[in-house]
Amino acid sequence: MARMAFVFPGQGSQKIGMGLEMLVHYPDLQYYWKEASRILEFDLQKLCSEGPLDLLNQTRYAQPAILTASVVCARAAEKEGLRPDLVLGHSLGEYSALVVSGALSFEEAIGVVKGRGELMEDANCSSPGAMAAIIGLEENVIEEICGEISGQVYLANYNSPDQIVVSGEIAAVDAFIVEAKRRKARRAIKLNVGVASHCPLMKEVALELEKVLKQVNFRQFEIPFLSTVSLTEPVISDIGEILREQLVSPIRWAQAVRIARGRGINNFVEIGPSKVLSGLIRKIDPEAAVFNIEDYSGLLETIHKLEVN
Repeated sequence: MARMAFVFPGQGSQKIGMGLEMLVHYPDLQYYWKEASRILEFDLQKLCSEGPLDLLNQTRYAQPAILTASVVCARAAEKEGLRPDLVLGHSLGEYSALVVSGALSFEEAIGVVKGRGELMEDANCSSPGAMAAIIGLEENVIEEICGEISGQVYLANYNSPDQIVVSGEIAAVDAFIVEAKRRKARRAIKLNVGVASHCPLMKEVALELEKVLKQVNFRQFEIPFLSTVSLTEPVISDIGEILREQLVSPIRWAQAVRIARGRGINNFVEIGPSKVLSGLIRKIDPEAAVFNIEDYSGLLETIHKLEVN
């Protein structure tokens, strides 16, 4: 039988209405929205339902909203008999993956992500940074440019064979974009973020997050979890360190997908309000089968296609 992975998106995938349609078909999943709202001390479901989008896009709101919508979609998939052989997530998506793996309770995940989002948003105010997606340049050329640019800029996300994200100081990232275009990058796009995630500039945020993570009671894995930072299946005692390290280290998404394929994963199901990871996976391995569950119709379509396959 074909082996399946659930993959979970990170920040940037948020949108109005995400995850809410599932409540019509699975009313008991209302629990997750209510519990998240209780912990966050604001009505998360109302924000995701009504907006405004500008508020939902703010880091401290976007992160717990994406986590909740993703977990709701995963629980709906489980109710229909879909159980993954492996879970992995991109950046914030690792928290969703850990919840589904059984290693982290949803309640504790919301608490940690609440702190994570607040810390990152505060960093945006005190020491703003920038990120940019570079398409069509070899990794060694990107590394070379990082070494030549005045200021701090780092490789942050290895997303696919032809897409790498860099992160760093605003002026350094702006200079990087200019040089990347000069070297014939197909695209060099500044991302709509205000922090330099997944690089050493997040060191202070990571140290503060570590204090939060030390209070978390991680549990035994029920489903294997593959870290996109360490590229390992961690033991319980390593989870907190991996989540801390995630803020200051690159996300090795392309490598993680290849590892999953090497372990016999044929089907990748993106769970949550996004199809970005699906597109990246197709570029990493065109032979992989990719599906999406962000709403009820997507769930039914995925079930049908998996049965056919």
